Amino acid sequence: LYILPLIILPSVIIALIVLNQWTSDVTKNVKREERNHIEDQKALIENLLQIPLQDINYLREIPAVNQFAQAIASGDTLAIEEARIVLTNNLFTLANTRRLYSELRFIDVNGFEQIGVEYDPLEKRVFVVPTEQLQNKADRAYFINTISLPNGGLYISPLDLRREGTPPTIYIQADGSVMPLIRYATPIYFGNRLTGMVVIDFLAQEILDLVQPNGEDGYAYLFNTEGYYLVNTRIPTRTFGFEPGIEVIGNEVGANVLINPRFFTPDEGRRLVGVAPNVIDEFTNAKGQLIHAIRVNIAPNNNNYLVLAATREEAVIYSELQQITFLGFALIGIVAVAGVMLTLFIARQISRPIDELGDVAQKLATGDFTTTPSVALAQRQDELGELSRAFISMSNQIKEVVTSLEARVTERTQDLQTSAEIAASANQIRDINDLLSLTVNLIRDRFNFYYTQVYIVDETGEWAELRDGTGYVGRKLLAQKHRLPTNGRSLVATAIHTQEAVIVQDTSTDPNFLPNELLPDTKSEVAIPLRSQNRVIGVLDIQHNVPNTFTEDSIRLFQSMANQIAVTYENVALYQDTQKRAIEMETVADVGTEIVKNLDIHELLFNVCDLTRDRFNLYHVHIYLLDDKKEYLVLSGGAGEIGKIMVTHGHKI
Repeated sequence: LYILPLIILPSVIIALIVLNQWTSDVTKNVKREERNHIEDQKALIENLLQIPLQDINYLREIPAVNQFAQAIASGDTLAIEEARIVLTNNLFTLANTRRLYSELRFIDVNGFEQIGVEYDPLEKRVFVVPTEQLQNKADRAYFINTISLPNGGLYISPLDLRREGTPPTIYIQADGSVMPLIRYATPIYFGNRLTGMVVIDFLAQEILDLVQPNGEDGYAYLFNTEGYYLVNTRIPTRTFGFEPGIEVIGNEVGANVLINPRFFTPDEGRRLVGVAPNVIDEFTNAKGQLIHAIRVNIAPNNNNYLVLAATREEAVIYSELQQITFLGFALIGIVAVAGVMLTLFIARQISRPIDELGDVAQKLATGDFTTTPSVALAQRQDELGELSRAFISMSNQIKEVVTSLEARVTERTQDLQTSAEIAASANQIRDINDLLSLTVNLIRDRFNFYYTQVYIVDETGEWAELRDGTGYVGRKLLAQKHRLPTNGRSLVATAIHTQEAVIVQDTSTDPNFLPNELLPDTKSEVAIPLRSQNRVIGVLDIQHNVPNTFTEDSIRLFQSMANQIAVTYENVALYQDTQKRAIEMETVADVGTEIVKNLDIHELLFNVCDLTRDRFNLYHVHIYLLDDKKEYLVLSGGAGEIGKIMVTHGHKI
């Protein structure tokens, strides 16, 4: 019996070391999952907030705004009305494309709305505000803060609720909901003269809807810098407590994590609101809640930020771990009893196997999963043999779990890096064809796929036209002007109608797959819709020569990438369309200038023909005039030398 402690204690210590290491790994994995969840939500919110920031800078530079500012500065009523029509059309197009803004406005230096374009998120309708409904906003904070900014300045308001009327009251939509907004405003100058400002009212509900808890036992919160709740999934009525009159919609007045936190202590509230930039604050409070908090920046280099927080009940998320720990201790007890029984009969035969098992356990605890008990010990038919086999099984299971986790983390990190590289490269392109070509080739090359292509829905909505594809097959299909009917049974048509990714994991067994003779090696395929504001503008189609390629994680990654491509595609299309319209308007202005300054009718006709041909990239331009007897159309002007020769010959019709 004197050697009983020498036999039992090592076994117990070995089991405790392994159990403690496993418990530590599980705890780290749970906390890592919580951090990943809150970081993903922060990234989604900040990416969405980049859109209005890009658009306000875009509006400050477009010709339509500059022309309207010039017209206001000149005081020419006719010029102002003409410029107003052009700018209204530009704002209408942007509002209809984004469907993220409740209002796009131009306000003059006196606070009067000169142009207003609104979007109704309930009716999904964009409309121009009638002139008689335009209001004076000189008393609003965003006007006061913006009007004093220098040229190129930008004002971003705090996130609050839309108010209307005099005095301003909370705006209630037809369905009884309120309208949270963030206002982006920039002053518009003509030369050194301030002519007004452009204001974007961003529908902040889009970012509030992104704030969600990670599990059924968790809660998510969003605070402003003063500690007021903007999102509270635990008690939704404890939001916007800083708004006067908020009790009208049933919300709690003054609900604030610093003043009356209810579920947090005052110190915890101050810690949440005061979270440092670019870090995740992680702590457990006295109530057993695992809490994570992170700062969300509304714009780079801007002190206006939000705080995102998430809580989980440790008793729930660690319940399985506690059960396994209990079983582990039970196993330790069994091993101890077995050791006592064996010691009574074969004490001398046990000492060496126990030492061997101790060495194995120590190596397992340090992460060496290649070391296992000897074959002789594992083949024993007694309790030590069972314990050895249990160690081998446990080692293999832990090794598989750790290897699987490391592989998934590595693969996800590589995929996210590749996605970021593709998005960054695409954002630098200003030509639609170059954008699509770059996208499909980067996706194919970086992910080593068999073939990648992209379809864009035409203006009629009846066809999905192939706009680019990789390699020889892509060039050949483009030469054939390949397209697919949107009402067909192809994967592309299905993705367009369902607005969801359509996956074929094995083309040899899936009846929905339609083979293409140019791609005989396709074994799996996914069609991912290019979604922008609840509509599909095209489809990203990826094919591989290996079956069962696409996982749920990869589909989410490619859908996120496809959504970014759709936004970039519409931005580039909007940019090209604006450039084209600017050139056309400039040409019309130049023709008018030529008419005014040139008194020689013959020279004027030739100059107009040359200008029209060059600016609109036409093959040739003629001008015919009716003769005095009104019998013939006489060629009186033409582009280039050919035009002059034809006029000299007296050509007429």
